[in-house]
Amino acid sequence: MYRQLTKFFSFLFLWSGLITSAQDLGISNLVLVDGTLNTSVSSVTYELCPTTSASLEIVIENFSTNADTVSKVTLSVTGVNPRAIQEYTLTAGPTEVPGSSSITVTFPDDFVGPPVDLSFRNDGLSTITVSTTSVSGTGDLDTDNDAFYIVGKVFNPDIPSLSSIQDGSACQGEEISFSISPSTGQEYKFYVNGALAYQGSNTTITFSSDPADVDALSDGDVITIGFIDANGCEVNTSTISKTVEVFSLPIAELDAGIAPEAICEGESVTFTAGGGTEYAFYKAGVLVQARSGSNTYTTSSLSNTQSVTVIVYNANGCEDQATIVMDVLSITSAGSITFTEAADSSICNGSAPAGTLSSTAEAVVSHDLSYQWQSSANGVDWSNIDGETGENYSPPQLFQTTYFRRLASVSSNTLSCEDNGASNVLTISVNEAFSLSLTTAEAIYCLGESIQFAATAGAVSYTFLINGTTAQSSSTENLFATVSTSTSIASLTVKNNDVITVIAEDANGCTVTETLTVVSSDTPLNPSLTSDIPGNILCLGESVSITAQGGASYAFTLDGLAPLASEVSGNVFTTTRLTDGAVVEVTVTNAVGCTATTSMTFEVVSLTTAGTVTITVLDELEICYDTPLTAVLSSTQAATSSDSVHYQWRSSTDGASYVNISGETNQNLDLSTLPNLTTTTYFKRNAFAYIDTNGNGQYDTGEIQCSNGLETSPIMIDVDDNRVPVITSSTGSFTFCEDAAVTFTASGGSGSDTYYWEFTSGATTTTS
Repeated sequence: MYRQLTKFFSFLFLWSGLITSAQDLGISNLVLVDGTLNTSVSSVTYELCPTTSASLEIVIENFSTNADTVSKVTLSVTGVNPRAIQEYTLTAGPTEVPGSSSITVTFPDDFVGPPVDLSFRNDGLSTITVSTTSVSGTGDLDTDNDAFYIVGKVFNPDIPSLSSIQDGSACQGEEISFSISPSTGQEYKFYVNGALAYQGSNTTITFSSDPADVDALSDGDVITIGFIDANGCEVNTSTISKTVEVFSLPIAELDAGIAPEAICEGESVTFTAGGGTEYAFYKAGVLVQARSGSNTYTTSSLSNTQSVTVIVYNANGCEDQATIVMDVLSITSAGSITFTEAADSSICNGSAPAGTLSSTAEAVVSHDLSYQWQSSANGVDWSNIDGETGENYSPPQLFQTTYFRRLASVSSNTLSCEDNGASNVLTISVNEAFSLSLTTAEAIYCLGESIQFAATAGAVSYTFLINGTTAQSSSTENLFATVSTSTSIASLTVKNNDVITVIAEDANGCTVTETLTVVSSDTPLNPSLTSDIPGNILCLGESVSITAQGGASYAFTLDGLAPLASEVSGNVFTTTRLTDGAVVEVTVTNAVGCTATTSMTFEVVSLTTAGTVTITVLDELEICYDTPLTAVLSSTQAATSSDSVHYQWRSSTDGASYVNISGETNQNLDLSTLPNLTTTTYFKRNAFAYIDTNGNGQYDTGEIQCSNGLETSPIMIDVDDNRVPVITSSTGSFTFCEDAAVTFTASGGSGSDTYYWEFTSGATTTTS
């Protein structure tokens, strides 16, 4: 253990010493009885649960060899559970401590003086210090051993809570679970009405509410808990409880509305429930109507022995259920019938079938089976055949086409069902003279179209003739031919006014004939388009007239869309809206309504941008009169076009009227190749779109060029004014006498500029 050598320490308990006759009395050890020393932290920290009455073991040591007497100690607590410094007297009064020995006393049991309780209810650290000392006449020989301190660490207790998924309530017969949180505790207790029901490490306990079970909970029972947290501290849970609510169950009722509870398959039945406030219906265990206030459920899809269950809920949500198992009469299979003689499917008028209508498969039913044969004149309205209730049936003489079927019935007690009992239908056709027609889908056909000559179906064979010559003989009731300007049996082509004949033979060997005359166009359609633009190459915005021929009426489109009404006049389409790759299409129609289509594609030349130019030597934007130029008007961005681009450099002296610079058709203009400028001049580059027909990369005479070109911004080169020097003499003449005095005057400058004049006479030059 560590000894504290100072007598006063922040947040310490201080013990004051009692004057004895010994010369060296002090505290050698101090133990917090209610705590556990945490040796992993230090040798002075005791950990304990919150308490209002802790105790200390104090070892008073006589460090001298002479006996001494102690009667008082001083105690103080600093930190979260402070106690002011106070001196306490031993209950036994002055006590002698032999030399070189010690005594152990307990606080507060062995002391008197208020207060005697030592409270550690606040969590956190508190420092406890006790001291005593010798106060002999010669003084305390060693004050370093007078005081001793320890630290009490009070755990922060876990605050438990009691919860229940059902909030402590359940319908009678359900389980009720209670849980204590947190799950880090050391021990959990559950009490029922104050009696211990469980003690251990489980945080959850489950009770039954079924009165038939042992130890079941009853309505009004109170659940309380006990809890020892992770630090081993028992927590006060006196305010934590749950009162149990056990709700009574409803009594479910269910009625199908029929007795006995039997129906035919597919029949609708309404189930009515009672006994609660809400109802959920199940069919064969599957939810079919969700819980709601509706107490009825209607269905027509029950199968035999299938159950309908209702779960009935009362106002507390408790439930009961009732079930009805329905007896459903069903016909799984109606069975099948067939002709014993296949030829009986078609007989002559007044004949009886040679064979019988025979059962190939019996009906499959859920209960008792019986049969009834039926007949019909139209296959829709059926009548029972009196007395015919066997599996097979032999029809009598027939005078019209008649349909037969066998109807199976299923029965139980007084209920009989026939739904799904009808077998397959056998038809006995009674042949009269075959009713034959010959038709085509259209009244008039165009050259090249396919014609389907359709005869009435149902005959055994069909023979088609074109103008009296057999073209096809088969069981097919259709003849397909192509409209042409000539007739060909081999190629099955027909022309206008050809006569088509069909001969149909029925199963009885009877034949019937029908004819039809072909109505078709006999003039081929040859639509054409021409334009007034050679080669269909034009400039953007240029007007073009497109003329259609070859029909009686014309319908134009431009790139698939209808043109403007103002652009079309009869067979001529005139427009300025063509773009590169535009397609003009025309559909021509002749007098009988036949149509044909042709189209024409145009190449439209357009210039997108003029590009940009700059001067390479900015200083040459202002030059002297008649000065050679070195700069280049350089292209910073080329012109863009749908096809090729042709350039022409132009110049102007007034910035308004421009003329072409002969031969200058490149992207750049080398000014050094031009004559020296003697006046301010403007330059710009015009760009034109053209078709590079020969592919040589330059515009050649004869190649198509669009005149709607674009031009760059002008570049102005400013030329200073013209200076023409003039010299005059004071005599007015340049003929002089020798040694005569003559004054020469120079002129020729203009404006406000400063001029320098240079005079030369013989070998002498004078500047002014």
